[in-house]
Amino acid sequence: MHPQQVPPLQSPRTPHSRNPWVVNTSSGPIKGHKENGVVAFRGIPYAEPPIGPLRFKRARPIAPWTEVYHADRSGPFCAQYRPAPKKTGGRRFGSEDCLWLNVVVPDANAKAGEVFNREAHRPIVVWIHGGSNVHGSAAQPMFSGEYFASSMDCVFVAVNYRVGILGQLAVGEGTYGPDNVETNPGHSDLIAAIQWIHSNAAAFGADPDRLTIMGESSGGSMVNALLATPSLRDIVRGAISQSPAGNMVHSRRHAKEWTDRAARWFYRLEREQRLPVKERTRVRVDPPELSSAALREATQAMLTADAAILGQLSDELVRYQAANPHSIPGPFAPLIDNDLLPRHPLAPGATLDIPLLTGTNLNEYDMMRLEPNPRRVQRQRANNFARVHGERGMEILEKHYASASSRLMTGRFFGDSIFTAPTWQLARNHAPGKAWLYRLDTTTPFLRRAGIGSMHALDLPILFRRYREDKGRVALLMGGREDLHATSVAMHDRWRAFIHDGDPGFAPYSTDFSTLIFDATLPRAEQLQTDPQSELRQAWERVDLSELLG
Repeated sequence: MHPQQVPPLQSPRTPHSRNPWVVNTSSGPIKGHKENGVVAFRGIPYAEPPIGPLRFKRARPIAPWTEVYHADRSGPFCAQYRPAPKKTGGRRFGSEDCLWLNVVVPDANAKAGEVFNREAHRPIVVWIHGGSNVHGSAAQPMFSGEYFASSMDCVFVAVNYRVGILGQLAVGEGTYGPDNVETNPGHSDLIAAIQWIHSNAAAFGADPDRLTIMGESSGGSMVNALLATPSLRDIVRGAISQSPAGNMVHSRRHAKEWTDRAARWFYRLEREQRLPVKERTRVRVDPPELSSAALREATQAMLTADAAILGQLSDELVRYQAANPHSIPGPFAPLIDNDLLPRHPLAPGATLDIPLLTGTNLNEYDMMRLEPNPRRVQRQRANNFARVHGERGMEILEKHYASASSRLMTGRFFGDSIFTAPTWQLARNHAPGKAWLYRLDTTTPFLRRAGIGSMHALDLPILFRRYREDKGRVALLMGGREDLHATSVAMHDRWRAFIHDGDPGFAPYSTDFSTLIFDATLPRAEQLQTDPQSELRQAWERVDLSELLG
């Protein structure tokens, strides 16, 4: 995505007062525009397009421009794929040229002749979207950021970064992986974006010394990885990690296994493209074994393939892992490479000594009870996933989840093992007194009626107050907007305090495993509890999740 070259409104050396909509950055002059209560700068390139010789390489600084860049719309999604009903195929979309960010600045307290206050010294929030490291974008309407920026009185920055095989798999670790690629390209994208906004904070009236990274689901796991990135010391001041999939981290062995499996998958996918959809192999089926020569050829073909088919390959590998959970981190994750990411984020002492606000939803994956899969299939998946948690995995499944004997317990086990248990370990091993834990329990009439409770990603419409977007739309099928809003008010108060002062205003986790419960049925929609799931927490503490990579 190359900068949009338009006739210059001003030279980058011209004082910005001559055009209040233009800011001067290290990359060049950028023109924003008015939105609801904010000034927005959308689609700003922060790194060179990762195409051609830069495919599978770490982010490179963007070449500066001299003419004004009109930041009037978000850039494209990174290349990805969305499946559709079995007989109709799916949709490929997005671009490989996708490294851009949005900056949203409140227009409150602007001085005469300005469109926002350039001396406000507002804190910065860098938002990292989720999507299993294969889906999602900063361009999603949920993350437009107008209300969040105004409510938090912060400069809100949403980052687009490489997902799937193009950004989240160390392909050089494969049996026939090339030597001219680099580890952690997607992780490096986020580092580059954070460094860019830190360097240009003053242009947007922001305080570079109050920069908080924030993400949800796989975006939360990327926050965890950034929290364990030494190069961000003295740049990032705080971290908010919401429902992080804390074990989305690769060892070199995992990267090798998944790269080779991806090459075998590509071999099959390429040969089945012209078949009717109903005749193609189902994604739950292993790809074929290949001879050494065929694997080498398939790897080379995959690494030079069109981004669109790689987006489809990435999506299908994630669905394959969901059906055959034989690996804790899954196919796409940052690599512990002794460089950008030297240690597992869940290991004691691995994270930066900065404030951390983290938590999960009570019923993360209870929605699995609505899956059409037969019970025996669900139970087998749970057993397989329990086994990869070591010798105590099956014991925990049997004692605390009734051996996955019901759909509800199956979903509860997956939700806790993927999100809750890693979050407890992250908070426990973080710097004492600097980690705060929350849990979201709020539901709505439909969520209670359906038996899926405070499900995964329900925190997003609550925090961004886009109640009709994504999971919010499902939650409100039978009403309940007042419950979401009451919870939003409570969460905003805590998030705002953390973003501004590095302290959300309740007891840290190191004080008797303190946990702030958000629930619309409670007075003020919140209540601080001491170790609310003590027995379950203690059971999971016997599993060191940071040691399971091998």
